Amino acid sequence: MCNVPYKDDLVKSVKEVIISIKKLRYNNIFKDDNITNNEKMALYIISKFKKDDKVSLIKLRECLNLAPSTVTPIITSLENKGYIDREIDKNDRRNIYLKLSKIGYEHIKLVDEKLTNSINEYIDFMGYENVENLIRLLNKTNEFVKMKKEEHKWKKYLNV
Repeated sequence: MCNVPYKDDLVKSVKEVIISIKKLRYNNIFKDDNITNNEKMALYIISKFKKDDKVSLIKLRECLNLAPSTVTPIITSLENKGYIDREIDKNDRRNIYLKLSKIGYEHIKLVDEKLTNSINEYIDFMGYENVENLIRLLNKTNEFVKMKKEEHKWKKYLNV
């Protein structure tokens, strides 16, 4: 078990590094585009569907975990910028489908190339072993976050 002063130092260090990374904002790699963070997430989700497939607006809302009043302006903006195409179901006009336009696919491809290059630079800087350890630790962190999220869900459900 850690002694308290050492653990306090670890807590402080973790806070500092998280804040430092957050300030850098990974989006700086893509700062030249005119897309908001929510728009980037929407494009990413839409891009995960096959090229000729489309995603329903309802499914996109679920994936983004945002209110309809927040998603609608995102979609309108992406459509106005030419990144996506919107299609209304002829049989049920309440159903709206979205898919990447040609410009949207080109943008996603460029972002993927930039991201791949950045990750390759990071691996070269950190070294393979350190990156493998980081992946292991991030997966462990993800398990912890999921566990805490589930605990919170049950506490909320049980009114604890």
